[in-house]
Amino acid sequence: MNRRVQQATRATVIGAVINLGLAAIKGAVGILGNSYALVADSIESLGDVVISGCTLIGIRISATPPDDSHPYGHGKAEPIAAILGGMVLMGSAVLTVWLSWGQLHTAASLPAKFTLPVLAGIVIIKEVLFRFVHRVGKEIDSTALTVDAWHHRSDALTSMAALFGIALALYGGPRFIFADKWAAIITGGTVALNSIRLVWPAILELMDTAPIIDWTQIVRETAVGFPDISQIQQVKARKMGLGYYIDIHMHVDPWMTVRDSHALAHALKDRLMKDDGRIHDALIHVEPNG
Repeated sequence: MNRRVQQATRATVIGAVINLGLAAIKGAVGILGNSYALVADSIESLGDVVISGCTLIGIRISATPPDDSHPYGHGKAEPIAAILGGMVLMGSAVLTVWLSWGQLHTAASLPAKFTLPVLAGIVIIKEVLFRFVHRVGKEIDSTALTVDAWHHRSDALTSMAALFGIALALYGGPRFIFADKWAAIITGGTVALNSIRLVWPAILELMDTAPIIDWTQIVRETAVGFPDISQIQQVKARKMGLGYYIDIHMHVDPWMTVRDSHALAHALKDRLMKDDGRIHDALIHVEPNG
């Protein structure tokens, strides 16, 4: 297992363990403190545990070496995991809205004051967790892990909304007695909308959309070190899991032998893969200059 997969695995497992603990705390404090917003928040944390599981499975599968059935590897498992995670997030958001809406039509009672410091602590923990997982996701260029990170941020926002709603219910007077329920509904709706935005990069990856990284510039800068390369005409890249497959059109002297041009192409490929660990493979097409 390479270093990038190890980083992704570690970040995902840490997030899942923390989410599981927070879900238990939220559920217990919500029931004891009579806060439906907190109970609904615990449901989303459980959903995040499932999402982390999907992320971990997707990343581990994507790191499986190519075989006869999958000559380009199993990298597409990673964006598929991201899409499944987004669907789980959508489901947990809809469930939160549905359960909270049902509570608006029942007799209301105020939440306990001790739920407020608990929620404040949870918001801080989730924001720190978001920053940690998001940093790792960006560092290793993982779509699934980046989506997983934003689940932590969504959970932090949900907890913040619950905190605001409970405070309003406690100190805003009788007309705000349902504030924590409305906070859960509004946040659940926001999370549902965000889930669509979060899965979009994974969909683009499955469609082999051109990556944001300027691989043409990277390849041309590397090719400068090979005087026999006349020109880099075209570079196309597609993301596959935690890495990239690149197609390159390389121009050389038309009188260069096949053996020499083949060796030159291999030298460029080896240099690219050595200098940038994100490149899983490079296919180089040799063309005569002019």
